Amino acid sequence: MVLLTLFFLFKAGDEGINRVKLLVSDEGNVLEGILHTQKNSPVQYEFSKEYISFEEFRTKPEYQQYDALLDVNHKILENKTCFVWYREKPSVERQIGIRFQLERRMEEVMVNETSKITMSDYRKIKQPLNLAFRNVYDPKQEIDHLVGWSGFGFGLLTILFIFLFGMTILRSTTRDKSNRIVEVILASVKSSEMLTGKIIGLGIVAFIQFFVWSIFVFVGLYFFRETLFPDIYDASNQVMYGLGSQEGMSDQVLYLNKVVELVYERINYGVMIPVFLSFFVFGYIFYASFFAAIGASSGSESDGQQFIIPLIALFGIAIYAGYLAVEFPESSLVTYLFYIPFTSPMVALVKLAQGFEAGQTYTLLLSFLTLIVSAFLSIQLAARIYKNGILQFGHRLSVKQLFQWVKRK
Repeated sequence: MVLLTLFFLFKAGDEGINRVKLLVSDEGNVLEGILHTQKNSPVQYEFSKEYISFEEFRTKPEYQQYDALLDVNHKILENKTCFVWYREKPSVERQIGIRFQLERRMEEVMVNETSKITMSDYRKIKQPLNLAFRNVYDPKQEIDHLVGWSGFGFGLLTILFIFLFGMTILRSTTRDKSNRIVEVILASVKSSEMLTGKIIGLGIVAFIQFFVWSIFVFVGLYFFRETLFPDIYDASNQVMYGLGSQEGMSDQVLYLNKVVELVYERINYGVMIPVFLSFFVFGYIFYASFFAAIGASSGSESDGQQFIIPLIALFGIAIYAGYLAVEFPESSLVTYLFYIPFTSPMVALVKLAQGFEAGQTYTLLLSFLTLIVSAFLSIQLAARIYKNGILQFGHRLSVKQLFQWVKRK
């Protein structure tokens, strides 16, 4: 399970198209006869001796067959800069391959242009090429990922709360089983009622704790807004604090201004908080049932540790899914993770923060309904394991035994 998790994380981190049909706009014939498509290469090069702007590449029908445009300007030997305009971002492996091939070929060109190799010429040849990958539909890189990170923050709170109280359920169930108090309790209530009561009871505690934390957070935000942020992060006050002139304000202060604006102005708390609470409730029920089932079925307190590792791996995948949703919101993998109950509490909040296109809001409701159904199914599944395993002692827990308890009513 751990190996599968690592494989998933490595593959997910290389998100992007794997085969690239690249059109090279080489007006000065700099790379003519030098840059070739290698046999069985995932990157296919085609050349044009005419200048092609990214606007033409984006809109003209004859260029729609290409995945990306490599803009080799006539001053590339001087400024060491060119651009790759892509429709869909290439994978990290493809980006490294394109950069490596282009740098090698450009070194050959510069060597041919130089009759005598001096140290300065050699250093020019070995200078890294500034190859910038930019979205052809966002040439000025105006797409704001910062708002997506706000959704990531809400999702991370959801995952951390669920894990915290899920472990509480696991320890409570294991402790009740080990001291045999559960035998007394089951004399007056059904095992399914005991399971549901434990999950709901700790869920209420989680809500109270979240409510108290929320009060402190909102009071703190109000205090900072009234005291610190309007003053030190105001652009008109930079000279007063020695942070630079008003015209040349540092990038760090600009970024902090954006963060302050995001927190106080751009996050729609009236929408985010209800959705956050909704996904938290049913995400908690979904995961808590697994924690309770593991605690009830373990033969000893240390016996269930082997089944905790896959759950921790799932939490790690959920957090990584939130990162993917921020960086690759249109990815097909993110679309699948949006509906999978293990990751939907994280991905849904990121996508909500980013905003839905007109007519696509129903997908959020569909993801939420999928989580609700999955939560109730997991409760039914956990109830069977809880009923058959809570009074079992001294056994060695195994996957085969869990399946037997699930089948047994």
